[in-house]
Amino acid sequence: MKKTTSLFKIKLNELQFQLENLHIHNKINKEAMETFSESFKEHVNNIKDPDQKEKLEILAGLKAPKKKDELSKAAKNAKQQGQYKSGKTKLQHDDPEYRDKINEDAEREVQKVKKPLPKNLKDLYRKIARNSHPDVLEGDELKEEKIDLFRQAQASIEDERYGNLIDCALLLNIDIPEEFSKDYYRPEKIDTRIREIKQQVIQITKSVAWGWYHLESESDKQNLILKYAHFLLQSSK
Repeated sequence: MKKTTSLFKIKLNELQFQLENLHIHNKINKEAMETFSESFKEHVNNIKDPDQKEKLEILAGLKAPKKKDELSKAAKNAKQQGQYKSGKTKLQHDDPEYRDKINEDAEREVQKVKKPLPKNLKDLYRKIARNSHPDVLEGDELKEEKIDLFRQAQASIEDERYGNLIDCALLLNIDIPEEFSKDYYRPEKIDTRIREIKQQVIQITKSVAWGWYHLESESDKQNLILKYAHFLLQSSK
């Protein structure tokens, strides 16, 4: 008799798809924000009116305000864009001792948790570490992305947000045991997570940078920058 796929596995497959979709949108959005920011800076630099130029620089987060209370919401949002710096690899991937070192690092992270970590979560974290620790990614073309997942996994066990730990595992194509459906990720909770991710994707596609990035003509892009500058000036009044 053919074994049927459980509801938990079906939901996990859908969640993995949505997580990968969000990951792709975030990558595109990062490039969109960077290129839009450069074009907007160029527009601001060409403004002749010094007062208007300075005001736009402050509103867009390109220049620090004279007083702390002048920092606009737009400027705060602009400053939230994180920067990533990859660390240097200390061990070669083919070093026979690397696995022991990764397990030791994983164990140290486990010990940081305030509550005793259940064995199945320890095992899952160790699998994540073996696939995403900086020391095992020499020559991996996805090194930066995997290191970011490793750091997210660390934060997940420290903050006891075990659902996020499962998200990291799915993005690394690590199998999630059926037992997790009872303790941490019931199908209805996965549905909630899927809805959250879909909403995040929608919010990304509503941003000015995203819309600008996907315009085809340079004239349309320039017009959007003009409209955005006008919006910032009007909203600050």
